[in-house]
Amino acid sequence: MKTIFILRHAKSESDKLQMNDFERPLNGRGVEAAGKIGAYFKSKEYSCDIVLCSTAQRTRETFGLIKPSLHDGVSAEFDDLLYLAEPKYLVRCLHALRDDVQSAMIIGHNPGLEQLAHSLVAKARGAESALQRSLEDGFPTCALAVVRSAAETWAGLKPGRCELLDFVRPRDL
Repeated sequence: MKTIFILRHAKSESDKLQMNDFERPLNGRGVEAAGKIGAYFKSKEYSCDIVLCSTAQRTRETFGLIKPSLHDGVSAEFDDLLYLAEPKYLVRCLHALRDDVQSAMIIGHNPGLEQLAHSLVAKARGAESALQRSLEDGFPTCALAVVRSAAETWAGLKPGRCELLDFVRPRDL
């Protein structure tokens, strides 16, 4: 089994300011939200082996704020191509992971992360679960989706074959 933690960056300074989108830092709400999500991650005793993170300022800051909630040995890879990446690229990154990695976190941007979560999760039969309804309502900044695949290898990760284990937004905490 493989577990994927899909984390959208925390709230950043307005794009109306005179700065490059890539270089926008977190704002106060974002710093607070990242702290809440980090505390939640730790309280649930989640663990990830690797973090794949966009190199944008707001994603690096989000990682820095949640890093204390991750175990000490977690490795991080920063990838310029994760900036505004489409789901196809995100899946390729997951497929490329070593199979001894059991869980991975991706910290990136919308709309790609939301589309990734929707594409991976199997649709519930009958009534949708409360988690899926929550996910359908949108993927706001600093939201965390936890998805599990029954695949034994990362290459075996397939769209529509994963289970949504958790979905939390800062406003839920």
